[in-house]
Amino acid sequence: MLGKLLLRFPHWAAGKHLGKKLRYNPQLNLKAREEKLVAHDYIVFKNYTGNEILYNLQHILEFKPSELSSAILELGLRTGAPENYDWNNHPLIQQTVEHIKKRIPQYTSRVLTSLAHGLNRLGISDPVLWKSLSEHIIRTSTKIESLGISYACQAFIGKNCPEFYNHMIEIIPLHARYMNGRDFLHIVKGLVAENISAENLYERWLYPKIIEKKKMCSSKQIEEFISILDKRQDFTDEKKVLLQDALQYKKKYREMLDRGDHNSMKKKIKIDKKEKKERKRKLAEEKAKAKAEAEAGNQNTEDKEQEKAKAKA
Repeated sequence: MLGKLLLRFPHWAAGKHLGKKLRYNPQLNLKAREEKLVAHDYIVFKNYTGNEILYNLQHILEFKPSELSSAILELGLRTGAPENYDWNNHPLIQQTVEHIKKRIPQYTSRVLTSLAHGLNRLGISDPVLWKSLSEHIIRTSTKIESLGISYACQAFIGKNCPEFYNHMIEIIPLHARYMNGRDFLHIVKGLVAENISAENLYERWLYPKIIEKKKMCSSKQIEEFISILDKRQDFTDEKKVLLQDALQYKKKYREMLDRGDHNSMKKKIKIDKKEKKERKRKLAEEKAKAKAEAEAGNQNTEDKEQEKAKAKA
């Protein structure tokens, strides 16, 4: 312990400051530093080009599961390949897909969802692979992360795996509080593209969370939300107005920042808040009026039925 402490003070000379008993103690080898073990002994594919990643895929048997998922994810981000290149016909990718099929039962939930996201980027369309990925993601869903759910919901679009989405509907409420706007966008894309109603999930979780976190979304994400959710019948005008208000606010705020006019933006925010309050008040009045009319209509029908019953009697 004393030797480790003295290593922190480079000016400390062992022969000068230590007594004879400690100076020649073999347990206090002050001159020989301890070699630290390598903490992160894995390949970082973020710094690799597409050709370098493909070259390393020749040694796929030596890869760790996390290295394999990282290689697939990063390869999907490289832009050097020709446009609309079919990775299904590449020999190294075919070899990688066959390797993944054999090892899928050994992978963790994080590796499985990352592989699904990366293989979707590459446009891999092997039905056996996607079927196996679906089964094992469901099997490991007790350990799944919220980011993994959003990745997988987007990746399985068009893969003919309805059982995967049926299971995701059950576990999304457990992770909804940890998700951001982008995660919800991926989930909504998957559910709408696969024509899954999930009315209870939308009303209790997705719509409230999307409206709650609309300020965290970019203007492009809000536009995508509006265009996708317009296809659903339960996407009411009130919810649409809230998202449109957030979109207008984002665009105006960006325009003000581009001009550098911050003071006028502060005034505009106050005006927008007043307009929102007024709009909410009008919507509440319209709802109350519609409810009162419906109740009055029900009362009239009941009175007529009672009169008919009396007339018959």
